[in-house]
Formats: sequence, structure tokens, C-alpha cells
Amino acid sequence: MTPPPTTSTGAATPGDYLLYADSYWLAAKRLFNAQPLPGIPLPGLEAHHLLPGLTLVCICIELTLKAFLVQHKFDESKLKKAIGHSLKQALVAVSDLSFFDHCEELAMAKVEDDIAYLDGIYNTTLLKYPQAPREFRGKPDYLELAQFLLRGASKFCSVTELRSLVEPAFDGPQFGRITNCATSGAGRHVMPAKTDGGQAQ
Repeated sequence: MTPPPTTSTGAATPGDYLLYADSYWLAAKRLFNAQPLPGIPLPGLEAHHLLPGLTLVCICIELTLKAFLVQHKFDESKLKKAIGHSLKQALVAVSDLSFFDHCEELAMAKVEDDIAYLDGIYNTTLLKYPQAPREFRGKPDYLELAQFLLRGASKFCSVTELRSLVEPAFDGPQFGRITNCATSGAGRHVMPAKTDGGQAQ
């Protein structure tokens, strides 16, 4: 794939931001698919995949939302001043610019809750340095939320050649996980398949 061109001034385009976001999403997918995702207490070997995966998801979401803002004439200075690395501020800014008018329906309260949680760990040292024992929310729908946002931003910015737009978030069975909110509206639970006796498998 040919990288999107930069502007004549050398400033990054929305396509540049989305190309980077795509790379972080793909890397996060590899980690999230490598181990179970229920809430994982620390310390524990399982968290060795979870924490880098959450970090990559946060970076992906930041770059995705900033791509939309760059499309709306936010330059690097304005991004730094108004957004910084705050996922919550980025979500407010894109919402004010009608980002979700370009997306399929989803539960905004859930998006806001997930972004608030991710922002709370992304802008601290919680993902970088050991802390007192605590639990992290390693939910599969964080990866699906990032994919949903990527699809919305790519549609508005007319960027189509991203692998995150076509790859499933999870390679294994979907039973018990949240369906991809990019294709299922508000994101509904997938119920386990039933056997002939009516019991869930």
C-alpha cells in the first residue's frame, strides 16, 4: 500500500494519522488475540499482554480522532493546545463536529464510559510502571471500539486502504464476546450456541 501523501508544507494529513492508527490497531489485535480478556488482576503473567495491548488501543484511538480533527483544519498547534493526549477531550471535539453523524448507530453512553476509563489509565503512569495491586479492564470491545472509530474516520476522510477496516477484531470464536459495534449498531451480546437439548454449549 502506498502511504498517503503529506501536504506541501510537510504537515501530516488525515491519511497519515489513520495509517499510523491502523498500525497500532493491528499490533493491539495481535496481543489481544494472544490471551483471554476478562478483567485481569495484577501481578499475573496474563497482564504481560494486556497492558501493552491497552496502550496500543489508546494510541490508535487518539490518532483516529485526531485524523478527523485534522480534516477539520486542526493544525499541530491547535491539537496540542486543545487536545494534547486526552482521549476525552478528543471525543468531545469530534462530537462537537458531528463525527457520529458519519457513523452507524451505537450506544454513546457506552462509548463515553469506555473512553473515560481508557483516558484515565492512558494519561497516568498506570500502563507504564508497576503499581499497587489492582485490576485492569481488559475488555474485548475496546479493540472493537477502536475499529468502529477507525471506520467512521476513514469514511469521512476518504481513506479506504486500511487493514483494520476489513480484518475481524478477533480471529477465534465469538461466543460470549460483544459483537463488532461497527457492524451491529449498539453492540449486542452474542449468546452461546445451544445443543439439541436446549443447553448452551
